[in-house]
Amino acid sequence: MTERQIQEELAAIHTKLDRVLERSSLQERHRETLNATYEQLESLRDFLRDAAPLARESFLGLMEKMDELDRKGYFAFIRESGEILDHVVTSFSVDDVKKLGENIVTILTTVKNLTQPEIMHTINNALTVYNSVDVQVPGNVSLYSLLRELNTPEAKKGLTYAIRFLKAVATSAETGAPQEQGEHHGN
Repeated sequence: MTERQIQEELAAIHTKLDRVLERSSLQERHRETLNATYEQLESLRDFLRDAAPLARESFLGLMEKMDELDRKGYFAFIRESGEILDHVVTSFSVDDVKKLGENIVTILTTVKNLTQPEIMHTINNALTVYNSVDVQVPGNVSLYSLLRELNTPEAKKGLTYAIRFLKAVATSAETGAPQEQGEHHGN
């Protein structure tokens, strides 16, 4: 072999050696990445092993709560509420909703006042009486029988209440402001 062939052979070996070293260096970097990935996978496995019972308990708790809500009728209620909302949306125009928004405080105040215990009790009594009273009027009612009925304590009390109520409504309409509850009781 000639000197030139030896040098070429050495150059080729040197090039191969450089490639081997590069691959070795690359493999070392990959090995570090693989080791880090492996450690992360081990940590994830440990976490999943520790978290699995908690996740299972949470899921079972959620399922039990969902079952309880279903048994109580919450989901059926929500479905039907959607139907109610659909009826409202299809029954009112955008202008109606704007007007409702302008008067919402008055509406809510009225609802709040209607739901006071004494008002609810009065309404319930009125409905009970209405349902229990025979509203069929005999065909032949004399003025004298009506006057005799008006002279009973119940009729007097009812008429007094009705007159006071109507006076309070008229006063409220004249002033433009509603009377406070209890303001008209002593009149």
